[in-house]
Amino acid sequence: MIKSTLAFAPVQGRLAEAIQSITELRDLFVECGANQSIAYGVASGQGFGNFQIRAFTDSNDHIRQVSEKIQSSDFYNQWASDPSPATVRLGVIRTEDVAFSGDRDAVINGETGATTTIGMVAKPGRIVELEERLTGWTDVWVDSGATACQISRAVTGLPVDRYFLNIMMRNSGELDSILENMRQTAAWTALATNTDPSSEIVSNVLLNRLP
Repeated sequence: MIKSTLAFAPVQGRLAEAIQSITELRDLFVECGANQSIAYGVASGQGFGNFQIRAFTDSNDHIRQVSEKIQSSDFYNQWASDPSPATVRLGVIRTEDVAFSGDRDAVINGETGATTTIGMVAKPGRIVELEERLTGWTDVWVDSGATACQISRAVTGLPVDRYFLNIMMRNSGELDSILENMRQTAAWTALATNTDPSSEIVSNVLLNRLP
């Protein structure tokens, strides 16, 4: 699966307009053929106060087809030609799935209201090792109480050594118990005492899903 993440910053004083614009564009992705599209507000970490749209498609060719339909739509042309938009486009990246654990239906049905995304850079020569380690972590997070956990790697927009751990939960308040449970696991003990990690953590953001 390919996930396209679009980032936006709201213009000061126009938050309500920005949210409307983001949610309308989110819905347009699905209307134009994406499997799913989710809009988030960045609640903590890098880009606090900004927005993301994450659109899910089967392949790079699938998102190409969706993008072409979007770019030919009246909404997109009006939005793109607006001389005073309520949002500023910051960038787009594409990632692909490496591993997934948990309740995919809950994610699809909108039951996961919050996501923590941890960004990592693989150390030189250790991409395969990192992927193997991250694949095991999806079960650790779900066993600790997360609704679902997904690992993805960059395809476009960032170097290919970038990886993302996405921990999905019903709301951000569940982080208390999830983190407490996770820190009791053997996997956490091994990570906390590892003096030669295969990656470096470069970002950690909390996202709240927009209605």
